[in-house]
Amino acid sequence: MNAAAGVRRRAVIAGLLVGGGVVRAQTGSSATSTTETLQVGLVPYISTRTLLGLYEPMRKHLEAELQRPVQLFTAADFRALAENTRNDAYALALLPAHIARIAAADWGHTLVARSSLISEVQLVALRVSPPDLPIGLRGKRIAAIDPLSLTSLVLDRWLAQRGLVSDRDVEVVHLRSIGSAALAVQRGDAVALVGAIGQLRDLGLGETADLVKIATLAEIPTPVFVAHPVVPPAEVALWRRALIGFIPPDGADKALSRTPFVPAQLSDLDSVERYAQAVRRLLRSPKTEPLTGDTKR
Repeated sequence: MNAAAGVRRRAVIAGLLVGGGVVRAQTGSSATSTTETLQVGLVPYISTRTLLGLYEPMRKHLEAELQRPVQLFTAADFRALAENTRNDAYALALLPAHIARIAAADWGHTLVARSSLISEVQLVALRVSPPDLPIGLRGKRIAAIDPLSLTSLVLDRWLAQRGLVSDRDVEVVHLRSIGSAALAVQRGDAVALVGAIGQLRDLGLGETADLVKIATLAEIPTPVFVAHPVVPPAEVALWRRALIGFIPPDGADKALSRTPFVPAQLSDLDSVERYAQAVRRLLRSPKTEPLTGDTKR
C-alpha cells in the first residue's frame, strides 16, 4: 500500500462498482509497466454512477489504443483526489485545471493533455424567482460543490468583488455533486447554484427548464490529464496520443464534451494560478466537515 493509506477511493472498473465502491489501488507497477493495469483518477464533480457512464467510452478507447487494462477511480472529494494524485495512487489523473497546475509545478507531474474547450462558471437559479444581483444574494444560500473546486473558488472571488464575503454575507453550502446542488435550488434550500458548463450540461438548461443561468462569473480552462513523475516520457507520449485521438462515439453521454484533447503546457494554466494558491493553503489546513448530498440542517 502507498502513503495515502486510509484515504477512501471509489472505483469504476469495466462498468462495475468494485468492493462496494471503496477500493485501494496497487501502486508503482501500474505507472511504469505497459502490461499492468493503468489506473486513472477522475475528478469527483458528479456521482460515481454518472462518472461510470460518462467515462466508459474513454476507458474502452484507452484500452484499445494502449492494449492494456484500464481502471477508472475517483475520490471522496477534491482533497482526497489531490492527495491520491500526489501519493502515486493514479498513474494518470484527470484534474481540475488549478490542481493540475499544482501537480505540474509542485509535485513533478507531467501535463499530458487537456480539452481545447474553455468553460464558463455560471450562477443558476429558478426561472420563476431569480434573485437580483448581487444584492439578492445577501443573507441567502448558494449551493456549490467541493470547497477546493475551481467553481467554488471563482464564486468566492466574484462575491468578494461585489462586497459580499462567503459565510458572512452569503452562506455557501458545499454538496457532493452538481445534481445535489440543483435539487437544493429546486426545493428552495438555496437561492442559486454555481457550476461550470460541463457540470451544468446534465441539468438540461434551456427555454423550458426550471433552472436558468443568471450570471457568468468567469471563463476557466477545463480539466487536464497529468501523469505521475515515475511514468517514463515514452509512455506519457503514448497516453497523450491516445487521448488526442479520442472522440466520443455517437450515442455517448451528451455530458461528455466532443471537443478534442490537445497537448497541455503549464502556460495554458496561468489564468488559474490565483486559485492554485488558494488550494495550496487549503491543503495545508485541516479538513473540516465532510461534504453532504443534503442541505437540510
